[in-house]
Amino acid sequence: MKKIPFCMITGFLGSGKTTLLKHILHSYSGSGKIGIVQNEFAPASVDGFDLKRSGLTFALLEVNNGSVFCVCLLGNFIKSLAAFIDEKLPDMVILESSGLSDPIAIAQILQAPPLEDKLYLSHIWCVIDCFNFNRIAIAETQVSRQVRVADTVILNKTDLCHEKISTIRNKILSWNAQAEIITAQYCRISFVDFSLPIFIQPVAVRNSDENKEFQSVGRPDAIHTAVLKTGAKISPGNFDIFLETVVPDCYRMKGFIRLDNGATLFVQSSFGITNKSEIPGYSGITELIMIGPKVSAGELSRKFNVLSGS
Repeated sequence: MKKIPFCMITGFLGSGKTTLLKHILHSYSGSGKIGIVQNEFAPASVDGFDLKRSGLTFALLEVNNGSVFCVCLLGNFIKSLAAFIDEKLPDMVILESSGLSDPIAIAQILQAPPLEDKLYLSHIWCVIDCFNFNRIAIAETQVSRQVRVADTVILNKTDLCHEKISTIRNKILSWNAQAEIITAQYCRISFVDFSLPIFIQPVAVRNSDENKEFQSVGRPDAIHTAVLKTGAKISPGNFDIFLETVVPDCYRMKGFIRLDNGATLFVQSSFGITNKSEIPGYSGITELIMIGPKVSAGELSRKFNVLSGS
């Protein structure tokens, strides 16, 4: 079996990973079958549904409820990925990793059977949210290792923070002086053909011996995840009140909200900046993921139930 290229997108919560993935899918549309692996730390698949409604063509493997790099999921992930490749026969695989993941061991993982005969590491992008860069201190180990294995670091949201770019660039260089650093808005960058075998080894492969010295770490203890799943519907006005009460406590929020007027909203919030858009054709229940230092599933449900009257 011919080896196919494996690419990865990393970046902290809300940095723009899924946006970058959509740009890649648009760029490679029609040039081959792409396999997508989406890894979500929460036990839900909001990103997968969002990607499916984009209208783009791809095969999807969803791995939820933890990081694929954690020892608790790693063995099953390797088997699932190998089976996914055998079944879907993609020409290329792209992993969008969890924003809380530590991918320092990616080169070693791809060398493990049964992946070593199926994949070769082609490219790793790391997306940096320049506007909220000062917020990463709580997960600096994870973010620094995401940067450390990257071939391209995208300084995203540069339109929001012109004055900090040089400081952020210097910090990135202190973590990885080998990566290409580019600036972007909405992750709009140019792509090359990663479907061809490469002769210059990716950064993670070049530094694999050095990276073996690091023990992969899990989610920071201070960051919690909560999921709201309910069949209850809420009025548009009360949902706005709900957002006002929960957004200040979260770093990242995303999901689908069923309103009592028959509409469904897709909601995303990143460090207090919230966007809502109405989506047609959604038949599921309300499903909302929140990630932050003060997040509580019980409190999230209580607030929603009070405002929805359920």
